[in-house]
Amino acid sequence: MQLLDPFTLYFLLTATLLLLSLLLLLMGHVHPHERSLRFWGVSGLLGVSGVALLMARDVLTPWLGVVAANSLLFASFAGTWLGLAEFQLRPLPWRPAATLWGGFSLLWIVLLFHGDTALRSLLYGPIYLLFAMLTLHELFRVPAHRQRGSYRLVGGIILLLVASYLYRTFYMLQHPVLNPLRNTGLPLQQLLASMLEFAKTLGLLYLVFERMQQRLEQMAMLDALTGLSNRRAFEQQVKALFSQQQHCRHALLMMDLDLFKRINDNHGHQAGDAALQHVAAILKIALPAGSISARLGGEEFAVLLHDVAAAQAWQVAEAVRSQLAASWISAPGQASFQITTSIGLAIRQSPAQSLDALYHDADMALYDAKQRGRNLVCSSLPLYPAATVTEPGKPVAVR
Repeated sequence: MQLLDPFTLYFLLTATLLLLSLLLLLMGHVHPHERSLRFWGVSGLLGVSGVALLMARDVLTPWLGVVAANSLLFASFAGTWLGLAEFQLRPLPWRPAATLWGGFSLLWIVLLFHGDTALRSLLYGPIYLLFAMLTLHELFRVPAHRQRGSYRLVGGIILLLVASYLYRTFYMLQHPVLNPLRNTGLPLQQLLASMLEFAKTLGLLYLVFERMQQRLEQMAMLDALTGLSNRRAFEQQVKALFSQQQHCRHALLMMDLDLFKRINDNHGHQAGDAALQHVAAILKIALPAGSISARLGGEEFAVLLHDVAAAQAWQVAEAVRSQLAASWISAPGQASFQITTSIGLAIRQSPAQSLDALYHDADMALYDAKQRGRNLVCSSLPLYPAATVTEPGKPVAVR
């Protein structure tokens, strides 16, 4: 007694992939920035349509049951490839994909009149292999992806599908029939292929969710206005650095913009935002490689200098202060203005000194800079006399 009816299995495959394709399209609509979801949704609908025509080929003309059905399947293969290119944020290979789809569809028209079922079955497997190899190449184009388990899992599923379709090809060569769906010797292969197609689609969907999760985690660790790390990310990075490099000397700079409230009061919050972004831009330029910078909140910034002597840390802090004091800031619809910053510098003296203790020392130095008249660098250690380029307490300049 035959337990697995190939026609029923194809029907179940079609119904399952139809629902999954509609789900991908719905998710693509909800997340429009993930265009790959729509590519894979449309690809799935094309594949479902092709399988549906194959299922009905006994009552359809050869143009529909053979040529149109396989042409839709080839378009589905190409769509999966294009979707992965979109997922990798690469230019879409429209021309190669259209060329392959058009060439294979034309070949099927020729074979309809000058070939037989066995020859078409012989070619179907290699065609699937070609699109699968293109998809795998796109999947692992970024070297780092080759080491990630999720990408390896999807790649393994695609290779199993290739093996399944190649087995189907060789079996059909030995047992040709007019309609492969009616071949009673392939129920296991068809069941395996249906499960793998479903698993492949879920795997691609997982890759999208994984990237979305990574983006959310990155957003949770960044200050949205300046693009710098936020306090949480800063403290995690600094503590990790302290544990890995316990005997290196590190310096902490605590920065607080002077009279920042006047900017918001006199020029508006848009000007205040422009000032914060300007500070972040100066930090990215002025800091040495390996430094960790963050906006802690409001007008307060922090910088950790990695493996530096006290004199070097002072020079970096003074460079940041002087560059900011000498620059002009522009905001839409507002006059250009200047702003200064007070900086407190603390040097980590021993591996036992915690980040909280370093915060305290830098805060005390920052308080000292504010008390001395602002626009100063002050240190928790007696390094250099405080330096300034403007009169203590001088308001920010406007032009």
